[in-house]
Amino acid sequence: TPLSGTIQPGQYFLVQESNSCGGASLPAPDLIGPSFMTPSAGKIVLLAGTYTLTGSCPTALAVVDVVGYGGTDCYEGAAPTPAMTPTLANLRKGDGCRDTNVNGDDFVLTNGTPRNTSSPFATCTQSTAVPAPPPVAFALRGATPNPAARELALGFSLANSAPARLTLLDVAGRIVATREVGAMGPGAHVVRFTDLARLAPGVYLARLSQRGASVTTRIVIAR
Repeated sequence: TPLSGTIQPGQYFLVQESNSCGGASLPAPDLIGPSFMTPSAGKIVLLAGTYTLTGSCPTALAVVDVVGYGGTDCYEGAAPTPAMTPTLANLRKGDGCRDTNVNGDDFVLTNGTPRNTSSPFATCTQSTAVPAPPPVAFALRGATPNPAARELALGFSLANSAPARLTLLDVAGRIVATREVGAMGPGAHVVRFTDLARLAPGVYLARLSQRGASVTTRIVIAR
């Protein structure tokens, strides 16, 4: 279900999917989607953009969060959250703040309390939210998909806003594509290369460079 709009820290966003199980009435949803979600088993994948996912448990760079419940084979941590019923829901602990990437520990099965953007905001503290992340490193996190045919996404992170460049090179060291990325600033990013159809199949190198430092990973173009 494509999401749109902006929410503030601690604000809720209610998505109503297809309903054929009955259950409690919802407050006004912020978005209505077409997907039918059985309460006995399933998974929810939150993406940073619109992408086509493959496999039963996607691990693409664009995946922001995964929640699996009931008899699913895809979840974060050692176990999924419990199966639900038309009246019992899995609620994220800490009023929605807790996220330790362990589904079985982060959620509790209880009476559903759906909330939308008009509901009171939650105040997240360090004890309920994600532990403080380590400092962002200068790194190239790899390509998805790899091998690629016509386009790919390169994940990387920057520690500062100094000029930086993503470059694709063939095995002879010739530059075939480049992107200036320093202005994206500190943090984790994804850049898409959508014009790979013009390149011959074979092995290429993706290089991230900034202030004399560089990291490289291998990519394959195959058709």
